[in-house]
Amino acid sequence: MTATSQFPNFPVSLTRLYINGEWCDAANGKTFDVIDPTTEAVVAQVAEGTQADAEAAIASAHRAFEQGGGGGR
Repeated sequence: MTATSQFPNFPVSLTRLYINGEWCDAANGKTFDVIDPTTEAVVAQVAEGTQADAEAAIASAHRAFEQGGGGGR
């Protein structure tokens, strides 16, 4: 799910995890609400990363490093 913010200076469009060059849902499919503390309105629902998601991201970063993925200056 991609949320659209009600605040023009606070656009929310990226609500998924970025792993291995792709936007994806959490492994367990769970999300959680991001709440604006001033209004208590839900401004987005974002993927609730798990240990499995963290391990996938770490493995992806390690592979990129080993392959000389660039990006360093």
